[in-house]
Amino acid sequence: MQVRPGDRIGGIPPQRYKAGADLNLTPAISVGGDVLGVSAQARVGDEAGQDAKLPSYWVAGVHASWAMGRGLELFGRIDNLFDRHYATFGAYFGADGTANVHPSPLPADPDPRTETPGTPRSLQIGLRARW
Repeated sequence: MQVRPGDRIGGIPPQRYKAGADLNLTPAISVGGDVLGVSAQARVGDEAGQDAKLPSYWVAGVHASWAMGRGLELFGRIDNLFDRHYATFGAYFGADGTANVHPSPLPADPDPRTETPGTPRSLQIGLRARW
């Protein structure tokens, strides 16, 4: 197979957009957010574009911090704020070898497509100390 100008490599989305902003409400309190948007992408191994692409997705996050004084800062963040379900990567695997595993706890899966799910909503709260 020959690679030609305009061909796409599987597993790499053609477009990826990131945006973020922070706002200082007071000298001690800061809030912000960010958004990531990724276009539809082919699975690794489907460079010819014969299979359906992984769908495009977007995720948002928010964060805040409070400088409490004396070098202490309370912070928090929520990633994947809207708990969106998406796949970040897709590929194929050879399913023929899985049917011969004995004893097999699961039936053989004839679908050779795999997807890596995106991170679910997560909350992080912490206290930083600087000296």
